[in-house]
Amino acid sequence: IWTNELKCKERPKLWLALFKAFAPSFIIPLFCYLFEECFIRIVQPFLLGRVIRYFSTDDDITYGEACWSAAGVAICMACFISCHHPVMIQTMRIGMRMRTACCSLMFQKALRLSRVSVNQTAVGQIVNIMSNDVNRMDEV
Repeated sequence: IWTNELKCKERPKLWLALFKAFAPSFIIPLFCYLFEECFIRIVQPFLLGRVIRYFSTDDDITYGEACWSAAGVAICMACFISCHHPVMIQTMRIGMRMRTACCSLMFQKALRLSRVSVNQTAVGQIVNIMSNDVNRMDEV
Protein backbone atom coordinates (compact mmCIF):
# COMPACT_ATOMS: atom_id res chain seq x y z
CA ILE A 1 0.00 0.00 0.00
CA TRP A 2 2.89 2.34 0.76
CA THR A 3 4.41 1.72 -2.68
CA ASN A 4 1.05 2.58 -4.27
CA GLU A 5 0.94 5.74 -2.16
CA LEU A 6 4.43 6.64 -3.37
CA LYS A 7 3.49 6.06 -7.01
CA CYS A 8 0.16 7.88 -6.99
CA LYS A 9 0.84 10.88 -4.80
CA GLU A 10 3.20 13.79 -5.13
CA ARG A 11 3.37 14.04 -1.33
CA PRO A 12 2.60 10.59 0.10
CA LYS A 13 1.07 10.46 3.56
CA LEU A 14 1.93 7.70 6.00
CA TRP A 15 -1.31 8.04 7.95
CA LEU A 16 -3.34 7.52 4.78
CA ALA A 17 -1.41 4.37 3.90
CA LEU A 18 -1.84 3.07 7.46
CA PHE A 19 -5.56 3.88 7.30
CA LYS A 20 -5.97 2.00 4.03
CA ALA A 21 -4.06 -0.99 5.35
CA PHE A 22 -5.59 -1.30 8.81
CA ALA A 23 -9.05 0.31 8.64
CA PRO A 24 -10.83 -2.98 7.81
CA SER A 25 -9.28 -4.54 10.92
CA PHE A 26 -10.73 -1.78 13.08
CA ILE A 27 -14.37 -2.15 11.95
CA ILE A 28 -15.51 -4.94 14.30
CA PRO A 29 -13.70 -3.57 17.39
CA LEU A 30 -15.08 -0.12 16.58
CA PHE A 31 -18.69 -1.31 16.56
CA CYS A 32 -18.16 -3.31 19.76
CA TYR A 33 -16.63 -0.26 21.41
CA LEU A 34 -19.47 1.98 20.22
CA PHE A 35 -22.01 -0.51 21.61
CA GLU A 36 -20.12 -0.55 24.87
CA GLU A 37 -19.88 3.23 25.16
CA CYS A 38 -23.22 4.30 23.68
CA PHE A 39 -25.49 1.61 25.11
CA ILE A 40 -24.00 -0.11 28.14
CA ARG A 41 -22.48 2.96 29.78
CA ILE A 42 -25.75 4.87 29.37
CA VAL A 43 -28.24 2.16 30.36
CA GLN A 44 -26.37 0.75 33.35
CA PRO A 45 -26.45 3.93 35.52
CA PHE A 46 -30.20 4.33 34.94
CA LEU A 47 -30.83 0.74 36.01
CA LEU A 48 -28.53 1.11 39.00
CA GLY A 49 -30.34 4.32 39.94
CA ARG A 50 -33.65 2.47 39.97
CA VAL A 51 -32.21 -0.18 42.30
CA ILE A 52 -30.80 2.48 44.63
CA ARG A 53 -34.11 4.38 44.59
CA TYR A 54 -35.94 1.22 45.61
CA PHE A 55 -33.77 0.88 48.72
CA SER A 56 -33.50 4.57 49.62
CA THR A 57 -37.06 5.92 49.51
CA ASP A 58 -40.64 4.80 49.44
CA ASP A 59 -40.86 5.39 45.72
CA ASP A 60 -43.31 3.78 43.36
CA ILE A 61 -40.74 1.14 42.33
CA THR A 62 -41.93 -2.36 43.18
CA TYR A 63 -39.83 -5.29 44.30
CA GLY A 64 -40.20 -6.94 40.88
CA GLU A 65 -39.05 -3.81 39.05
CA ALA A 66 -36.05 -3.56 41.37
CA CYS A 67 -35.18 -7.20 40.66
CA TRP A 68 -35.47 -6.65 36.91
CA SER A 69 -33.29 -3.54 37.19
CA ALA A 70 -30.68 -5.48 39.19
CA ALA A 71 -30.74 -8.22 36.56
CA GLY A 72 -30.29 -5.53 33.89
CA VAL A 73 -27.25 -4.18 35.74
CA ALA A 74 -25.77 -7.69 35.86
CA ILE A 75 -26.48 -8.25 32.15
CA CYS A 76 -24.91 -4.89 31.29
CA MET A 77 -21.82 -5.80 33.29
CA ALA A 78 -21.59 -9.21 31.59
CA CYS A 79 -21.90 -7.54 28.16
CA PHE A 80 -19.25 -5.00 29.11
CA ILE A 81 -16.85 -7.71 30.25
CA SER A 82 -17.44 -9.82 27.15
CA CYS A 83 -16.94 -6.82 24.83
CA HIS A 84 -14.26 -4.73 26.50
CA HIS A 85 -11.36 -7.16 26.85
CA PRO A 86 -11.56 -8.70 23.35
CA VAL A 87 -11.77 -5.19 21.87
CA MET A 88 -8.71 -4.06 23.80
CA ILE A 89 -6.75 -7.16 22.80
CA GLN A 90 -7.70 -6.68 19.15
CA THR A 91 -6.76 -2.98 19.14
CA MET A 92 -3.43 -3.72 20.83
CA ARG A 93 -2.78 -6.42 18.23
CA ILE A 94 -3.56 -4.00 15.40
CA GLY A 95 -1.32 -1.40 17.03
CA MET A 96 1.56 -3.88 17.14
CA ARG A 97 1.00 -4.70 13.48
CA MET A 98 1.05 -0.97 12.65
CA ARG A 99 4.27 -0.54 14.62
CA THR A 100 5.83 -3.48 12.78
CA ALA A 101 4.79 -2.03 9.43
CA CYS A 102 6.30 1.36 10.27
CA CYS A 103 9.54 -0.23 11.49
CA SER A 104 9.69 -2.25 8.30
CA LEU A 105 9.35 0.92 6.24
CA MET A 106 12.13 2.58 8.25
CA PHE A 107 14.43 -0.43 7.84
CA GLN A 108 13.77 -0.49 4.09
CA LYS A 109 14.59 3.22 3.93
CA ALA A 110 17.78 2.67 5.96
CA LEU A 111 18.86 -0.09 3.58
CA ARG A 112 18.41 2.22 0.58
CA LEU A 113 20.63 4.98 2.01
CA SER A 114 23.68 5.86 -0.01
CA ARG A 115 27.18 5.17 1.25
CA VAL A 116 27.83 8.89 1.78
CA SER A 117 24.84 9.31 4.08
CA VAL A 118 25.66 6.09 5.94
CA ASN A 119 29.17 7.42 6.59
CA GLN A 120 27.73 10.67 7.99
CA THR A 121 25.35 8.89 10.39
CA ALA A 122 26.22 5.82 12.40
CA VAL A 123 23.97 2.79 12.08
CA GLY A 124 23.69 2.65 15.87
CA GLN A 125 22.30 6.18 15.87
CA ILE A 126 19.65 5.19 13.31
CA VAL A 127 18.67 2.15 15.39
CA ASN A 128 18.55 4.31 18.54
CA ILE A 129 16.27 6.87 16.89
CA MET A 130 14.07 4.07 15.56
CA SER A 131 13.75 2.40 18.96
CA ASN A 132 12.84 5.73 20.57
CA ASP A 133 10.14 6.30 17.95
CA VAL A 134 8.81 2.76 18.44
CA ASN A 135 8.54 3.39 22.18
CA ARG A 136 6.59 6.56 21.47
CA MET A 137 4.21 4.57 19.28
CA ASP A 138 3.69 2.13 22.18
CA GLU A 139 2.76 4.99 24.48
CA VAL A 140 0.12 6.28 22.07
